[in-house]
Amino acid sequence: FVAFPEVREPGVFSTPAGDPALHTAQAFDDLLEVREVTILGGSRNVVELPEGLVEIASIESLPLIEIVDEMLTFSDNTTAELLLKELGLAFADDGSTDSGALAAFEILGTAAIDLTSVRVVDGSGLSDVNRLSCDAIIALLESHGADSALAAGLAVSGRPGTLAFRFSGPLLSGRVHAKSGSLTTVTGLAGFVETARDETVTFAYVVNEEPAVSQLMLDLQTSLLQYLINFPDAPPIEELVPLPPGDEPHAVYDAATAPPPPTATPVPAPTPIPAETTEPDA
Repeated sequence: FVAFPEVREPGVFSTPAGDPALHTAQAFDDLLEVREVTILGGSRNVVELPEGLVEIASIESLPLIEIVDEMLTFSDNTTAELLLKELGLAFADDGSTDSGALAAFEILGTAAIDLTSVRVVDGSGLSDVNRLSCDAIIALLESHGADSALAAGLAVSGRPGTLAFRFSGPLLSGRVHAKSGSLTTVTGLAGFVETARDETVTFAYVVNEEPAVSQLMLDLQTSLLQYLINFPDAPPIEELVPLPPGDEPHAVYDAATAPPPPTATPVPAPTPIPAETTEPDA
């Protein structure tokens, strides 16, 4: 970015650089000159590097698995966009968003995910043209499993990440491993819950609400997780699915007449580490 708003307000955004690579080189040039390093050639874009250049410094990337972990834990939208372009480069020799989206679609198909309700147009999920159903999310999570590298990168309730201050009470803290997502009219949460009986439940919750997601829809996430953590002592499954418009709900689940749920033992919290989160969480 080349300019940032003095005050963050809805609809007010930072100004992106017209040429991000050149802008980065110019910023690096300026930093070197401040440190009394003389730059003779200036900053410029080149198609091919000239011969005879001498490497003066390099930075080795973290292993990809650690980059993906950080992206999932802190909902890093920039990393998600860049990884999608890397998919495009790997699959089609074209590091573009469009090629990456096609590659992601192909990967999901190879994993036997039902693509009927799936549409991928970016890596971060910030576009409201993206489409993804709970069934597709559940299928993807279960194709990897709760012990997978994917699951290990998910944010954990009450731990550093997007769930650091969510579901952090003694019952849910440390037991929810999930990816959250939110736009003005959409909220979602999906992942794994460790139940009081030491079982693992896979779940997905996605709500679309106009003109904006209400607090009720967010609070329902907590209610859902509280039911899931006491699985199988919970309402019948038909009470937990959306009803068609006009249908009468089943009798409200009455915890007083239900079998007493097991008592969940809180998961000890590890030593906290400082971390930054990104906004919005998509």
